[in-house]
Amino acid sequence: MRPTNGSPGAREVISFQPFDGDVWSEIIEPGTADRFNTVEWALSDDRERVNEFLELMFHSLRSKLRPLEISYHRDGEYFYFTATRDLQPKRISYRSFKNITTRTVFQGFPSKDDPTHMRYYRHTAFGAQFFRFEGVWYLAITPTYTSPSTG
Repeated sequence: MRPTNGSPGAREVISFQPFDGDVWSEIIEPGTADRFNTVEWALSDDRERVNEFLELMFHSLRSKLRPLEISYHRDGEYFYFTATRDLQPKRISYRSFKNITTRTVFQGFPSKDDPTHMRYYRHTAFGAQFFRFEGVWYLAITPTYTSPSTG
């Protein structure tokens, strides 16, 4: 959906969700939103419309990952598991092909000279990029690690 407020300086809000409900009433005037079929954007050849669709998908992905304590690092353009409050290791459980297993997604590594001092913290991370092939959108995930000081 996209509000169609044509006033100078008006800003657009684009969403997969309709602008119904009280939460939107303070920023979108009734009757100023247009509905579009998602397919119109997903399969468009118009670069601007495709870029808007990509932005919507990115923000949707970011929103889905937030409850999993996965944040986005703008400068590095990757998602990463956030640090724990006490900087203790963070492990997650997941289902592999055969079993339920765990993986450490945040961990500190002590200094070799002083084991009481953490040399760095490592976060499991991944790059995410959307691609369209033959009219179907795919999310490519590139696993990596990052070591900002504390996430």
